[in-house]
Amino acid sequence: MKYFIVWLVIILALVEKSYAQPNGELNFHIYNTISPATVTIAVQQVNGTDSWTWNSYSNKVRYNPTPYSRTIVTTSNKSFDAPKSEGGSSEGVLPWGKMSITIYLDGIYLKSNTIDFRDENWSTNEPMLDDSGDEVYLPHDVVIDIYVDTQIVTINAGDYTVNFESADQTIWDLFSHVTWKNQYSPYYLPNYTPYKENFLPPVFLQNRINSANAGGTLRLNSMNYNSGDTALAAYNANHAIETNNERFANYQGSGVTYKHNNWRNVPIDDSLKRTVYLTDNNKDQFANFTSLSPATVKAQLIEGGTIGEVELRDPWYVSDTNNTQPNTFFPVTSASSYTPTGKYSQTTGGVFLGFDPTTSPVYYSVRAPLIKNLTISGQTVPTVFTGWSTNSYATLQQVGNNPSGYDQKAVVFTNSGAAVTATYHGSLASTVATAMSQPSQKKIARGNTGDYFLTYESAGKIWVEYSTNQGTTWQFANAN
Repeated sequence: MKYFIVWLVIILALVEKSYAQPNGELNFHIYNTISPATVTIAVQQVNGTDSWTWNSYSNKVRYNPTPYSRTIVTTSNKSFDAPKSEGGSSEGVLPWGKMSITIYLDGIYLKSNTIDFRDENWSTNEPMLDDSGDEVYLPHDVVIDIYVDTQIVTINAGDYTVNFESADQTIWDLFSHVTWKNQYSPYYLPNYTPYKENFLPPVFLQNRINSANAGGTLRLNSMNYNSGDTALAAYNANHAIETNNERFANYQGSGVTYKHNNWRNVPIDDSLKRTVYLTDNNKDQFANFTSLSPATVKAQLIEGGTIGEVELRDPWYVSDTNNTQPNTFFPVTSASSYTPTGKYSQTTGGVFLGFDPTTSPVYYSVRAPLIKNLTISGQTVPTVFTGWSTNSYATLQQVGNNPSGYDQKAVVFTNSGAAVTATYHGSLASTVATAMSQPSQKKIARGNTGDYFLTYESAGKIWVEYSTNQGTTWQFANAN
């Protein structure tokens, strides 16, 4: 009889130990029938992720600015509450977050895994319905069983059990496998999507010069923030993000102007304002500013005189008050050499150095019309493009084919003071003073159709022009 009582006591103890009701939504049950052991449970928010709690006063989800970390040393069961179901647990509230759980026995590592708890629906004792009308998280308690004797650890959600060391888990996937029924409905939710709309993670906003905070302001979804501030915005969604500073002139008294160049060190992400699909991977939104260096672009006649109008494409150029950046060619119409400014309203500025099309998807380009008409003293004078010239601080590269009617080149500005010039030859103009005088080296012939043909020298080249109206106007016969 006494042996029966002893066994009954042991069985009742085991039954009580094994089937003790959980006090929270995340419960750790320790089973130890042979030798006593100290269990250490370390719950820590995964690095680089975010977590949230519930503000019961405002009834709103609240961002948790401090990464969650909790270590328990125990020989008995422990439990955590979910954010919306506080009260009764031994260890307080576990935030909605992606948590790493590591278990030690007597200070020696045993098991570890990760569970993602980021679903606002996992937090209530009331029946919650998903979009299809299925019940969600009833029951919503998770039990992690720790068997000290066998050193086996399992995760249990309803009637579903999985080995603790299986692949990383999510709270919604664990409950999608529950199949038993109660008074509400089956717990099988194969297509459930976690509810995260109120989980607004931080977005770091900053203007940077040489990796340091440059000051100024930025804008996220029509709200302005000081550079270095953190805003809250939903992940996996589009947001309007821009810097309110196109440039910092004479930055900190240095005499140097810094202009916005790119976002997050991505050269092609070069617009002041853009729409960004935010994820965990791009939540730091920093605008990089780079120094400008003076340069000149012009067109001139080989016979002498600057004639203006060569075309420049500056990908960073701002064309209006709406900060539009068209990334198209615009004419340089200055009667003398033109100094790029980078913005429509600026009288000073410059260009970025070193943007080479062989290494960068974003670069400057110049182009010149092959034939250009000038108006001189009320007369139309045709000119023909003869080539490009640069000083030692700029280089030109052919990228793709020339558009019809133009000669186009990529230009790399390599140092302050770079100069690019498109050269033209004017009709009936010559670098030889006597080319058009009598007597001269010019030769005129009349074809059998009555057209006049004229040859002369300029800049070491023989030019041929023809007239179909007995010399009233002339056209180039060897323009290319």
